[in-house]
Amino acid sequence: MGRKAANKPVVEKETTENKTKKSGTAMKRGQPTAAARLVSSSYINYGWHIPLSGETKSMVQKVSPIADSMYMLQIRRDSPVSFLSIRNAIFWEHRQLPEQDIVSTPAVDHLDLFPYDDAAFRETMHKLAPVRHGSVGGNFVWSLHYVYETIRNREFLLLPVEVGGCWVTIVARIRPQEPVPGYPWQDREATDVAIIDPLEEDWEVRGNLIRAKLQDIFNYGFIKTGQETTYRRIGLAPAHDMWETGLIAFAVSREFLRRMRVLSFRRDCFISGEEFLWADFEEKHNLDAYRQMLLSACAHQCIETSGHQLRLAIEVPSDGSNYHPDHLARPSARNDLPDEKWDVFQSATHTTNIEISKKHKPMQNSELPYAVCPEITEALEAYEGPGAAVRDGQGPKLSLTPGPSPRTVRKFSKSIMAPPPRTGSSSTGSKRSIASVHSSPKAPMAPMSPTVRLSPRIPGLNLIPGSVGSGQARTTDESPRKQQSQEESPRKRRKTNSSLL
Repeated sequence: MGRKAANKPVVEKETTENKTKKSGTAMKRGQPTAAARLVSSSYINYGWHIPLSGETKSMVQKVSPIADSMYMLQIRRDSPVSFLSIRNAIFWEHRQLPEQDIVSTPAVDHLDLFPYDDAAFRETMHKLAPVRHGSVGGNFVWSLHYVYETIRNREFLLLPVEVGGCWVTIVARIRPQEPVPGYPWQDREATDVAIIDPLEEDWEVRGNLIRAKLQDIFNYGFIKTGQETTYRRIGLAPAHDMWETGLIAFAVSREFLRRMRVLSFRRDCFISGEEFLWADFEEKHNLDAYRQMLLSACAHQCIETSGHQLRLAIEVPSDGSNYHPDHLARPSARNDLPDEKWDVFQSATHTTNIEISKKHKPMQNSELPYAVCPEITEALEAYEGPGAAVRDGQGPKLSLTPGPSPRTVRKFSKSIMAPPPRTGSSSTGSKRSIASVHSSPKAPMAPMSPTVRLSPRIPGLNLIPGSVGSGQARTTDESPRKQQSQEESPRKRRKTNSSLL
């Protein structure tokens, strides 16, 4: 009896799901489930009482694999990333480029391109091998595998691949070239190749394997690789576990797509230099942020593929929905700072104390970092008190809170803004205010503002009276003699008009 019991095969206990599959009544994709509830909001209407149309159910079935790529990212924090998630996320990130035809992001998860087994690689190469269809006009006609269609016709190739459980990102630049004697079919050339591997263990083994097999893969696409190909090394922080490499591969791919946007911008602006494309990935890995960005890209890929017939929602999972919050929680050793937000009705409003030594004295006028004209300093101190003139990078500043009275403005204009006296002129001419020089309607009166910016007295640069609050200045190249000659007295103007009559 004991021997028979030992040899008895272990039979998996039938669950409700297995029974449903056997009976053939499995629920179709897209049907509403009771696995979770949505967080209520006034911005959405649920509409559970209206059944889904047949077209909507058919659409949901088509996008269900993309939905799987998002759902599987919410099972465990340390679960390896699948091909399905990286493929859909990169597709969505690729569509955000202003020039999408600059890079190729083919999905090759159904092709075993970089296996350790030579027999498996030969089988893959048999599928990729070109086929000849006779000749036309003395030229052979070849048909290439569909995977080469975009790789050959776009400048860059972005290819995250899995090699022995480790995710590696391949970046290549492919350019047209003249056929080489002896190899007339090779009309493309891989000028630059970067193999970005975040795992230090067996890095050299994977690098040699990828380089050897990549040459054969390019050769079947009539793309030349050889001694003229530059193999770039893009450095990055190492991964500690194998499951991290998928998230890092997505982050690296996303960064390279960002550099594609920079390259498009620089080319539009005729800015030279493209070495930044091969710069190191200088960033400390934030695996949780990578997973969240990956999840978001998969969700938006699903929404856009559905024609925006689907939308995002915040679920409240039930106990039977196969959701475990502790599997997604961040490590407890991480110290996150609290969000910088406060309650509107918070009673304690002044919580930061600053101690200032009593030995500290306010700056005196002689200690100001900006050489202020004595007249301006005197007027400012008369209005604001000592230390009113400060430097803000543009010159002295006067803070007017509240605004000055018209009498103060007139006094300020007469005492400070008068132009320098002309040599040999009468005392009356030297006391004229600048208001009589710039009385043209082209200088409108500006309203008073809390701040007045004053420039030190520079020959040819004067402030327009009436716009003291706005800080507007007017440059005058005329000398005082020329300005005075242009100004006509009322008596002279009447005499001129009468002579014309």
